[in-house]
Amino acid sequence: MSFPRSRLAFTVSDGTLSPTAVKLIIKRTGDNKYWNATTGAWEVNAVQNAATGSDGNWKLEITGAARRQFVGVTVTVEVRATVGATTYVNATIPSISVR
Repeated sequence: MSFPRSRLAFTVSDGTLSPTAVKLIIKRTGDNKYWNATTGAWEVNAVQNAATGSDGNWKLEITGAARRQFVGVTVTVEVRATVGATTYVNATIPSISVR
């Protein structure tokens, strides 16, 4: 199953955690480059993109011309949620195909 880039947003819910920050690391599987939402480009080094939202629902939207960077790629999404001095990482890292 692939997802349309016209509505490309990575979302996460935090269950019972109450994080003060949620970061998403989006890696393109074809060449192992990482998405930088600030620059709108793929980079060699891992980038922790800040998600917006609040406790319970967090989102990183890819909008405008940046969506073109995702055409026909498969990405993995790692989530890091910070609660106090502890950072939690998702146990399963999904692979998502974008069309």
